[in-house]
Amino acid sequence: MIVDMSPVAHIDSAGLHVLHELASFYESRAITFILSNPSRVVMEKLVLSGLVDEIGRGNFFVSVHDAVNSCLHTFGEEEIATTGSQGDASDDFVVDDHKDASVTIAPVSVGDD
Repeated sequence: MIVDMSPVAHIDSAGLHVLHELASFYESRAITFILSNPSRVVMEKLVLSGLVDEIGRGNFFVSVHDAVNSCLHTFGEEEIATTGSQGDASDDFVVDDHKDASVTIAPVSVGDD
């Protein structure tokens, strides 16, 4: 799950709590939780709150493009490890490099199942 943080100029304790809940939700389902392009101010609060260490420093990227490329690379390595052959992981994904591309985000329930 890649979350684009570029529109977020400020984050308070409620926002930090939501990110913590999302990170826990996805981790419990073995889904990597990635944050891309947090502002300097937001990143400072993420570090101070301990979320950077909780999410993992390797799961922060300066752009969505970099995050997607990292995921594609990881999926390719996982395919080699599980099948013994290298398919093209990008066959399963469509990456649009246009800066005006939009992303649709579906609501996610984080409460108890």
